[in-house]
Amino acid sequence: MDDFVNWAFLIIDYLQNKQIAHNIYITRGKSNIKENKEEYRDVRIYIWARKSTQGAKDIHAFNLAACELFGHLSMKSKEAYENVTEEYVTRALREATEETFSSVAAEIKALVESQ
Repeated sequence: MDDFVNWAFLIIDYLQNKQIAHNIYITRGKSNIKENKEEYRDVRIYIWARKSTQGAKDIHAFNLAACELFGHLSMKSKEAYENVTEEYVTRALREATEETFSSVAAEIKALVESQ
């Protein structure tokens, strides 16, 4: 667990020092989904580097934050729920993360591999 925590801290510290917006999602999972146990012993952390947002946000359908980046979409209205499409969500997620991820991926990989 110490290596896992150190690895996560290394990435988060890098993003903070570079002033790169990011979200963190920590959850539990099963290490072997074929086992029929109800225990979720694995701890998983997902870290997204994303585009920084300032000022008023377009919150027509949903506001992108950690839960939305993980796939849990809290819709703002019944109308938004009924009209949202997979293409809209995919575009919103890509616009929020793809450019920033591409700009830091190689450096973060090198940082992690150097440990």
